[in-house]
Amino acid sequence: MRLVWMICLTLVWSSVGGNLAWAAPALDAVTDPTKPGKPKKGPHGGQVSVAGDYQIEFVTEPAGFRLYILNKDGQKLSVRTAEAAATIMHSFGSRKMVKFQRYKDEYFFTSLPMQRTPDFTLYVKIRNGPVDLNAEFQYKMPPAKKNTPQPSSRP
Repeated sequence: MRLVWMICLTLVWSSVGGNLAWAAPALDAVTDPTKPGKPKKGPHGGQVSVAGDYQIEFVTEPAGFRLYILNKDGQKLSVRTAEAAATIMHSFGSRKMVKFQRYKDEYFFTSLPMQRTPDFTLYVKIRNGPVDLNAEFQYKMPPAKKNTPQPSSRP
């Protein structure tokens, strides 16, 4: 697992011009996905990862996904002065850098249709003044829906 982290950090580090502080998730501040147990659900129905004194919630929807900053009690905080970016590492090896936009002062969002998106790991970085929040989320593509045959109107 550590080797995978080192490879990911090296790739991300090189893609952002060597600014490792911006690109690398702090391992001690991120919920460890290798530990058994169900991921914690947030107030908006998404995955939650602890980042220092805060929590970050990752919510998927058909048109893309959202990020919320929460306090320790799970209450939503303003994103007015914050910036968010992420690296998506797909299960088949490709990666993509994603910049988020603010929706009012409530959350960050990005348009990335989730219907055909394969499994990926999302490495999130939120910068709010001097505070950097880092998180990691796992996304598993839902199984394809089976088409159930409709009853025929013919006798």
